[in-house]
Amino acid sequence: MKRSKRLTLVFAFLCAFALTAALTAVSLGTSRIAFTDAASALLGRSDDASVAAIVSYRVSRVALAALVGAALSLAGAVLQALLRNPLADPYILGVSGGGALGAALYITFGPAVLVALGQATSASGFSALAVAAFAGSLAASGVVLFAGRRHGRILPGTLLLVGVMVNALSGAAVLALTYLSNVAQSHSIVVWLMGNLSTLTLSRASLSLSACAVIVMSGLLWRLGARLNLMSLGDEAAAHLGVNVVRTRLVAFVLAALLTGLSVALAGPIGFVGLVVPHLTRFLVGADHRVLFPACALSGAGFLMLADTAARTMKPGVELPVGILTACIGAPVFIFILRSRRGHYFE
Repeated sequence: MKRSKRLTLVFAFLCAFALTAALTAVSLGTSRIAFTDAASALLGRSDDASVAAIVSYRVSRVALAALVGAALSLAGAVLQALLRNPLADPYILGVSGGGALGAALYITFGPAVLVALGQATSASGFSALAVAAFAGSLAASGVVLFAGRRHGRILPGTLLLVGVMVNALSGAAVLALTYLSNVAQSHSIVVWLMGNLSTLTLSRASLSLSACAVIVMSGLLWRLGARLNLMSLGDEAAAHLGVNVVRTRLVAFVLAALLTGLSVALAGPIGFVGLVVPHLTRFLVGADHRVLFPACALSGAGFLMLADTAARTMKPGVELPVGILTACIGAPVFIFILRSRRGHYFE
């Protein structure tokens, strides 16, 4: 079968997978709705007001799951190419640690100190907690980028090690805040750290703005795809072929950090999506980043929608944080990749 025809079939499958995941997520819950009724409600053709209300309520959560899943998968694919490391994921560069520290600081001190921040963000639809987490993610990314550069060049190995240290330092600070804060604040920090796709604090305007941002950054990453393909041959070979390696690596890192920071701000740290999905998608479409990036966006969106649906419906009356479920799926895959790639990458 020709490659173009095979890719067409793969993308048709991924589109169908994402659409089926969305319909499943909208249909399943405390009240179950038939696929046909859910589809009719989504198209605005439902005559049942109660079904339309339930679907309208669930659509925001499904959209958030798709948005976060796509963003994390894209960020993971970028960082695996950027660092030339199959075990790189969006949270390995300290972004999640910085976001967690920003959120923990707001939960602990926000009511007394950051009232102005809440007032300033109310008009945009984003909660002050989301803004604090995003600011923490950006601050951590800035530290990693500053420490990981030398003479204007990003050093992948140094970047990786600095990211691990920033995550460790941020984690220690979050634990200290959790220990020193009161019971209610400690509980809020722990729940946030588990990852949560609840949209109670998000407005439709904030979701729309976030979706636009992810679409724009996805387009920019797609434009970098050909250059990232050449960089996989090595920096010298890519430079000889006309790629500005320093600029490409910097832009790719910034876009990955922004995608990850936005995801952390919207849903907290949801681990392993950015590690698992790019590898599974690479098996389907290959390593060409011009094809891999859109495929990752579709598969990541579908994966997290299904994971969140499973987390919501696994036990009646109990909603399991989706971050726990993705970790249970991702950890075995991480170990499998580590074992299967050990001889090539680490020895």
